[in-house]
Amino acid sequence: MCAFGCAGVNLVLGESAYHRAALASSASLGTITKSASLGEGLGSAVERVSPVADGVSHAGEQAAKSERAARRDERWALRDLAAGLLGRDSRVASCGVVPIKGREVTIRRKRGVCYYAGVGACGSVWTCPVCAAKVSKIRSLELRDGFSRWADLGGYLSMVTLTVGHARSDSLGDLLERMSAAMRDMWAGSWAKRWRVQCGVAGLVRNLETTWGHKSGWHPHSHVVVFSRSALDSRQLFDRWERVTARHGLRATWGAWQGGFTTTEGIEAGELAEALASYAGKMFGASDSWGAAEELTMWHYKKSSERYTPLDLLRNLRVGGEGRDFWVLAERFREYAAAYRGKRQLYWSRGLREVLGLVDEASDEDAANADGECDEVLCGIDSKIWPWICGLGLRLELLQAVERFGVGILSEFLEYAHMLRRERLA
Repeated sequence: MCAFGCAGVNLVLGESAYHRAALASSASLGTITKSASLGEGLGSAVERVSPVADGVSHAGEQAAKSERAARRDERWALRDLAAGLLGRDSRVASCGVVPIKGREVTIRRKRGVCYYAGVGACGSVWTCPVCAAKVSKIRSLELRDGFSRWADLGGYLSMVTLTVGHARSDSLGDLLERMSAAMRDMWAGSWAKRWRVQCGVAGLVRNLETTWGHKSGWHPHSHVVVFSRSALDSRQLFDRWERVTARHGLRATWGAWQGGFTTTEGIEAGELAEALASYAGKMFGASDSWGAAEELTMWHYKKSSERYTPLDLLRNLRVGGEGRDFWVLAERFREYAAAYRGKRQLYWSRGLREVLGLVDEASDEDAANADGECDEVLCGIDSKIWPWICGLGLRLELLQAVERFGVGILSEFLEYAHMLRRERLA
């Protein structure tokens, strides 16, 4: 039975070097575990089947490729954990599983790291680490482009953080509902109209993010980047925020203010990006410097020793065992997923994208499903084989095997997978 096609050559089942090598490498354990990471411990037996695909000799390039692969592997593991927490009917549970109608499932390679194309992505920037990384990067690059275009027009870029007081007993859903209402009031009405005229405000971009801590509970806050023709008065904005939050039973707190940087300095190379970098710390899964664009789009990747971002909840759950803390963090992640369901990652004020000359914003799902058209296509996977590769939980292991041994290992991998399938059906 033909299962894979590569460069016009069909690969068929043969004697399984994967099977033999796995038996040899696990002899000391007395068994082959079904969850073993294929490609680990196979040694020279598999090395003789196919040479290393990339042939990378430079140590620095190899280390960079390994780091990118490790980030992908962690995101996949966290996605599986999120799916387990949210249930089989959640969007994240079907992410990367269902083939896109009319398209072939293929393995592609970008900068030495393999991925699947032709399968649907859930597009959830809140609960899926895989989609969040891809969509957030696209949003970040788009924001940076907007910043640069506004700089070329001679305007000002300012950033303000809006936050409210909170307690451990507060419900995240209730806090977000009231804070969202306060933010709508913040930028609407006669005061806002006068402020826009006074400062020459062309528009703003804002997000709504949150972290959680054992001592003080949920901490929702919003970063807002204002595109204006003159510098802003931070005190004036805080006084406004204090009034609108009081209407909704909230207490405004003074957030971090960064503003008044002219475009002669530039948000990409100037003080604002540096200030945000020191505040945000190093972003998980990226080598770019942290700036205002990342602060608005990639906040859930930040790491903190005191508070948990949504991905921190998953990371700690992954290594947290089965104790009481595990169940506390699991419940907090479910609460977070429910509270953020249906919310947008970024809010652009009406007309700002047109002023900046940006195209219409793609949906999260469209952004997550965008493939790299120029990325190398290594092979295709038969539609009859793909469902049980998914059912056996071998999607990631297949990518790892192709990265390490090249496409020549596919027939042996399939034999190994077929053996596992027979065991489970027995």
